[in-house]
Amino acid sequence: MTRLCNVCPNCGGNFAHRPIRTRAQLAQHPARADAHPVGIDEASHARFFERYRDVPIGER
Repeated sequence: MTRLCNVCPNCGGNFAHRPIRTRAQLAQHPARADAHPVGIDEASHARFFERYRDVPIGER
């Protein structure tokens, strides 16, 4: 998260806690047990981050 400067690479917003699935949803869509990291293109994210650098988190 530090490498992303608290800016979501998909939407430009800040990061928030993930919602917790209800038991019914867990039964239908079980959580994965294995890690599935996603690579970060740091140069591309740095260019993307420039749009949001001076925008306060609450206004993104």
